[in-house]
Amino acid sequence: MKLNVPLSLGALALVLSLTACGGGQQRSQQSSVALGDDSTDFAFPVTVEYAHGFTVTNHPEYKELVMYQPGTRDTAAYYILYPRGKEEPRVASRLATYLAVPARTLAVSSSPHVGAVAVLGLQEQLVAVSDPEKVNDSITRQRIQEGKVQRIGRGMSKDIEGLIALRPEVYLQDLYSGTEKDEDLIASGIKIVYFNNWKEQDLLGRAEWLKVVGLFYGRNAVADSAFRAMQTNYRAAAELAKGAREVTPVMYGLDYKGVWYVPGEHSYIVKAFADAGVSCDFIPGQIDSRPSSFEYVFERNRHKKIWLCLMTGKLDKLSDFLSLNERYIHFDAAREGQVWVDRKELNREGGNDFWESGPYHPDLVLKDFIKIAHPELLPDYDTRYWMLLR
Repeated sequence: MKLNVPLSLGALALVLSLTACGGGQQRSQQSSVALGDDSTDFAFPVTVEYAHGFTVTNHPEYKELVMYQPGTRDTAAYYILYPRGKEEPRVASRLATYLAVPARTLAVSSSPHVGAVAVLGLQEQLVAVSDPEKVNDSITRQRIQEGKVQRIGRGMSKDIEGLIALRPEVYLQDLYSGTEKDEDLIASGIKIVYFNNWKEQDLLGRAEWLKVVGLFYGRNAVADSAFRAMQTNYRAAAELAKGAREVTPVMYGLDYKGVWYVPGEHSYIVKAFADAGVSCDFIPGQIDSRPSSFEYVFERNRHKKIWLCLMTGKLDKLSDFLSLNERYIHFDAAREGQVWVDRKELNREGGNDFWESGPYHPDLVLKDFIKIAHPELLPDYDTRYWMLLR
């Protein structure tokens, strides 16, 4: 195994200063926009460096936001955003949805949307959310208790009539949550915006979807600043992980009704593990997970010393976990008490902050993995989202 020699603090600082200047390859087309003393946030040029699911083109009078079908370059939605109070521009496309920004009100359909709202300070604009009892953000929870944020769905279902009654200017949902009833929402004047950050292939790509919400609510500069901080902190953590003596193999996932889903080679979790100095089984050439048999997973993972898996429910003891499947005890990681789950930050109703704020703290998610696999690199760090079952 090749040894990676830890960088000195001075060398690490130099590396980080250089990488902070470089950034990822930008995939947005940017026009020249002058920022004078009287400029508004709309004039702030939005760039896209890591996300593959959307692009932004900046024009002096409007911005083009194109969203793509996950895993393709086929257009899923096309928005023309222009300053509120200005004349609506016209573009040569019948597919364009026009919206004056900043929008005033917002409804969201899932936990990651609430996380973006919190980072951008848009809680006052939020008027509705699915599963409000699962929300972790303290300001949003307070507004829910005060009746200022309404329920508009439970699980995968949404309250079409309730949404129409509230008439938020923008409703965030993922592309696969659409139904024929969405036409009723559109007819009522609600703009549906597809928010598909969960289909990105790395943690920074997921976090960059923060900029989509910023575009609609006059938070372009705030979103850019927040993302750059995430990017810098993530890179610092990834650089630290290079100081590990070796890559740590882990087993990932769990049995679900006789099927074990193994992540694709190009999935976000495999990329995050690699940045943390961790390796796991994956399906070559794939993005999405693929079903495998318990026997296949057992043969390849029975002697690995660390087990990480995403869970549901309020499970917090190793005995509870082992009771899910009598065969789990035959894995070395289970016998040695090294089973980690993403359940550290739950509210009383089971709302998991890993899925709410986690997408916008990619650096902390990465540091969690480093702490689990290479604790000597972060001796004073306590994991934020992942917990060891005891």
